[in-house]
Amino acid sequence: MGIAFEKRYIWQFLENPARSGIILMAYDGNKLVGQLCSIPCNYVLMNKYYATATAGEWLCVSPHYRGKGLMLQLLNKRAKLENPFPFVLDLPNKKSLNGFVKYKCYTLSVKQLIRPVKLSHCFAYKKILRQIMSPFDNT
Repeated sequence: MGIAFEKRYIWQFLENPARSGIILMAYDGNKLVGQLCSIPCNYVLMNKYYATATAGEWLCVSPHYRGKGLMLQLLNKRAKLENPFPFVLDLPNKKSLNGFVKYKCYTLSVKQLIRPVKLSHCFAYKKILRQIMSPFDNT
């Protein structure tokens, strides 16, 4: 995946200012069948900071092992580890939504708005695109 992935991994999991990330892996013998990666983030709600985690695209279970409770086991294991997060945010796909609901996660019916202030920062590992977009950065 290249050096860009390595830099991203180091920042998200090892040098993250919120705290270190955690990666849990599930095996059937020597075969990797699932993983859960918790990426720490700081969210501000009513002027108070909350450390939370996003599972993002890194919560996955092999298709042959779906529907057997593996996702719930990974989520439960993460919740029982030291320094649990007060809440977890995620944007699950259709296949994992039911697992999150079984885990007692609730869907939020809110519209999220995003406004990138520095468009060039959306291309942290693409130097040419970053240079092209930098004149459009809002200050």
